[in-house]
Amino acid sequence: LAKVQEIADVAGVSEADVRAVAAPFLDPERSFLTADPPGSLTPTTTLDVSHEALLRRWSRLETWVETEQRSAETYRGLVRSVEKQKTREADYLRPPELTVIELWEDEQAPNAAWTTRHGGKFSAIGDFLLWSRIRESGRRCRKLLIFWGAILLALYFWGLKNQAKKNLELGTGVAKAAIAV
Repeated sequence: LAKVQEIADVAGVSEADVRAVAAPFLDPERSFLTADPPGSLTPTTTLDVSHEALLRRWSRLETWVETEQRSAETYRGLVRSVEKQKTREADYLRPPELTVIELWEDEQAPNAAWTTRHGGKFSAIGDFLLWSRIRESGRRCRKLLIFWGAILLALYFWGLKNQAKKNLELGTGVAKAAIAV
């Protein structure tokens, strides 16, 4: 159940494209879709699938609907995360959650029109994910700096130990020479 304009926005196509695709399915001999109000399609015309029995038996459509529901749940979870982060009840995302959301984002490619149907806040979600990525990059950089800093310190102290050993050997040699004289 959606308006022609909504369908066009979510699909990223023109209203004319939606009308062209919908027209054969609105034919009274087929009537897979219904239009409210009936007649020619306008941006505000609501389209609906008319045969519930067809929907139940059409496995591909069922898969699409389930995928859409999961995607909408994921997005609504992001909206909740943004709201919690703003009130400091939660932090930005970190792996593995961030990784899962990035995979979802790549696969689903939600646009502003789609997000409006599922909680809105498209730009706030984009900012939240960007800051989550930036913070994660910062964490990785700090870990690398600590790791390489520890390596450098170990090398420095190893060098000091070797220098002290050489100095001790040199000092022992000088002391033996002094005693021999």
